[in-house]
Amino acid sequence: MTKQPVSSLLATIDLFAHLPEDVRCDIAERGATQSFQPGRAVVEQGGTSAGLCLVLDGSADVEVDGRRVDSLFEGDYFGEISLLDGAPRLASVLAGEKGLRAWRVTAGEFAPLMDHPEVARVLLGALCARVRRAEAGLAR
Repeated sequence: MTKQPVSSLLATIDLFAHLPEDVRCDIAERGATQSFQPGRAVVEQGGTSAGLCLVLDGSADVEVDGRRVDSLFEGDYFGEISLLDGAPRLASVLAGEKGLRAWRVTAGEFAPLMDHPEVARVLLGALCARVRRAEAGLAR
């Protein structure tokens, strides 16, 4: 992956694509890039670390009760709902076999942006989309 600015990467994901560039830059500046060795926990199921992570390089495995349920790759993100509710994590996310480089913003770093109506709107939209997917899965 090319080392483009995080604000440019935020423009490519559905969650932030429609936000003005200055808002995306503000979001990007509030977070930090972190690297994780293969198998290392990024977040742990039941943990209370709130925050959004965007996969920059490598991969990650999502586990629920020790069982892998999904894999994440460059451009994927997780934790957006924790920016709103701070509830314990429903899954663990572990760095993949080649490690992981991710950009992370904590709930505390992100909180001032919730006063921006467009930011609040995209997060609420993401929450609604997750609820709808969960309901569709239960209806099967």
